Amino acid sequence: MPEPDTSLTGLTPMQWKMMAAVHEQLLPSEAEIPGAREINAAGFLRLVMADPRFDSTDREYMRAGAVELEDVCRALYSKSFLALGSEHREAALRRLEQRRTGRGWLAELLEFLIEALLGDPSHGGNPDGVGWQWMEIHPAFPRPPAGGDCSRGRKKWSSFFLPRSPRVCCF
Repeated sequence: MPEPDTSLTGLTPMQWKMMAAVHEQLLPSEAEIPGAREINAAGFLRLVMADPRFDSTDREYMRAGAVELEDVCRALYSKSFLALGSEHREAALRRLEQRRTGRGWLAELLEFLIEALLGDPSHGGNPDGVGWQWMEIHPAFPRPPAGGDCSRGRKKWSSFFLPRSPRVCCF
């Protein structure tokens, strides 16, 4: 996977590696079940975040969540998320989940995972329909063209379902 252009996504290459590792922790690969790696979850998120239509506030939210997770890992283990084993990664994510901002950030990542798993491959996730095959879903036709708008509507509904104001409680 090529290094992401941080000027478009707002994340550093190290933060992208961490995002991929978080995705893989949230949706691990199994023998008969595609995981985050197989559905190209990090690549899908990178494409969405690099899209100029992706809201800059959401870009900053994703970056701030990555920073907050790294802070949690350093406080708990004096190590980066990437240096932790699976058990400690899980514990760090659970600790992050206890924070309102962390819970919202994880919910957003899970939302992107589901989109990468079930979305049309033309949007950058679900390569060769691997998620559809696993879930025995048959895509509707006509399918969208490759390189289509993978960020359409996100600002409208993501800001509604994942409020970031300290005055509003997430889930």
